[in-house]
Amino acid sequence: MHLITFVYLLSTMLIAGVYAMTSGIEGYGLEDFTWEVETSPGGPKAHITGTVQEVVSQLLTINPNWKSDFNFSETPTRSTVLSRQLSFPWTGILCDIRIGEWGYADYYAIQDGITYLNGVPGIPTAGPGPGNCARVSCSYDSAIYWCNDETQTFSLPGFTTIAAGALVILDNCPDLGPGVNGQVFAQFLQNWNTIVRGDNC
Repeated sequence: MHLITFVYLLSTMLIAGVYAMTSGIEGYGLEDFTWEVETSPGGPKAHITGTVQEVVSQLLTINPNWKSDFNFSETPTRSTVLSRQLSFPWTGILCDIRIGEWGYADYYAIQDGITYLNGVPGIPTAGPGPGNCARVSCSYDSAIYWCNDETQTFSLPGFTTIAAGALVILDNCPDLGPGVNGQVFAQFLQNWNTIVRGDNC
């Protein structure tokens, strides 16, 4: 199994309903996220595998002051994510897909995931695709996946870009009761997509 490694430049940082959700995505490759993160300013680095929520939780166990040390913010900054959302030519969006496999995500849990992703510095890098995915955020059975459809290793400017894709889904796929589910594709001399779905976490 390949690993997606996020090397930080500055520091680094409910609905399942009746559906039998399965982690991962049928027909797509799945990679683990491994983060190389400073545990304190100028201090040793830790390699932690998991979602952004799991990484932050482990960092706080190592260093209870990690958030303040690195100015990690959980304050919603929709304007920042929105500006990134508008800067990409989203070529297509699908809503309510693979319901039996993916289920629905809780709208507010995905908002929380977007906030976390927007608050973490660093550059996400994915191994070659197409269809090479990793789960970047998951809480309350609600996940955000990032998939690389390029045939080579590919990096994005930052996690805010992935968060922007999730925000496109929240803004365009209606939350009519069971939750939200969707996939959005970006293409500008690059091919990648973001998925919002139910999951087990």
